[in-house]
Amino acid sequence: MKTFIRMLLLLSTGFVIDACVSGKTALKHGDYYYAVLESVHRLRTSTTNKKATAVLAQAYPLSIDYIESGIQNGIKSDDPKKWRNAVLGYQKINFINDQIKTSLGAMKVISNPQTRYNELASAKEKAAGEAYNEGINFMMKATRPDYKQAYYDFKDANDFKQGYMESIEMMTQAEFKATLRVAFEEINSSRFNYGSFQPTISSLNRLFLSIKPMSQKDTVPPQQYLRVVFTGFQQNRPSSSRST
Repeated sequence: MKTFIRMLLLLSTGFVIDACVSGKTALKHGDYYYAVLESVHRLRTSTTNKKATAVLAQAYPLSIDYIESGIQNGIKSDDPKKWRNAVLGYQKINFINDQIKTSLGAMKVISNPQTRYNELASAKEKAAGEAYNEGINFMMKATRPDYKQAYYDFKDANDFKQGYMESIEMMTQAEFKATLRVAFEEINSSRFNYGSFQPTISSLNRLFLSIKPMSQKDTVPPQQYLRVVFTGFQQNRPSSSRST
């Protein structure tokens, strides 16, 4: 039992040292944001930790200045994603504020952490327009990959500001144009009878992919035809991503 307790004490001590070392290393390498989060996390469980206190006191102003300067430099640039990047930056500053205010030890070091709530709201408005306009540009290129990218741009616009312009309608239009439509015909093997294959095929339907039997008429002609002859099958869980 005593040996077990000693092991627990050694492990917990190791975690404390590791967190402090990680914070100091991040600070040394210029990753001020991570250094702040690591030191805040340590001060949440060890409110008087001297190393974490020192790291936080040094890293916090550097982190805020670094994030803020990155935002301002981006806004002045021609970066097509500058307002979306600004949103991410302001969210980081607000996240640091939230983390510090839930750490008693960190509050003793940084008693009045900065926030950017007003700036974030303004940046989201501009980011919505930025994403929406980018989506329109992709739609004009009129290729399936571009329609897919446009869908995600319109989705981003709606996420930044609910119901922004015609973002929802444009999402629907982009999805429609990006969707690959496949008509299939199933042919059972004479040796095996697995019943209808349609439930399995139907389960493969996902974003940007529509699979329907040839017998089911669609308002839009299919782009591909699939003849299924099978003696067995194994179904995996379908998924979708921006690159699907």
